[in-house]
Amino acid sequence: DPNIKSNGSTHLFIGTDRTNDERNVEDYHVQAYQYLMAHQEEIKQAILEFLLEEYEWIRESNVEVEGKPNPLPEVSETKAFETRIGLEGVSLLDTEKDGLGYIGLNFECVWDEMHGIGFIVHKNRVIGMGDGEYSFQDSNAYIDSLPEEEQKEILKRNREKESAFFPFDFIRMAEENI
Repeated sequence: DPNIKSNGSTHLFIGTDRTNDERNVEDYHVQAYQYLMAHQEEIKQAILEFLLEEYEWIRESNVEVEGKPNPLPEVSETKAFETRIGLEGVSLLDTEKDGLGYIGLNFECVWDEMHGIGFIVHKNRVIGMGDGEYSFQDSNAYIDSLPEEEQKEILKRNREKESAFFPFDFIRMAEENI
């Protein structure tokens, strides 16, 4: 079955460690959660549009999985993703900008059942995507929270180092948002 089935529930995490052990809930976490609840349709649409823009790259990257062909269908509209991804977890990250925390959204997806796909958003702006772990790594949000010139300098340094910390494709996505 090529579709993701969701029972409508998800996990909510505070911070980046995803354990919720002795976490302090800060005002920016509360503000982020309230924003998510009030604007979930806008956020959903922003994620689906971002995914549609990047889907061809995903198709090209997933030609084979574990040595077996993994042909992914062509997709031309966001509605097609509604059965191909399913929300698995929401992380209210420990990074904030303008009093509102960043939100990580981790999804199951049909093309990578082991790792899933993750997005980080600030308000209804997608700052980037990666595998599921991307969604709860504060370092991804931290760069976006910095002033624009600092962001560009960090991205430049990491590209020069070819750092595994910031894979090239995520740098490309982050640069497009600056």
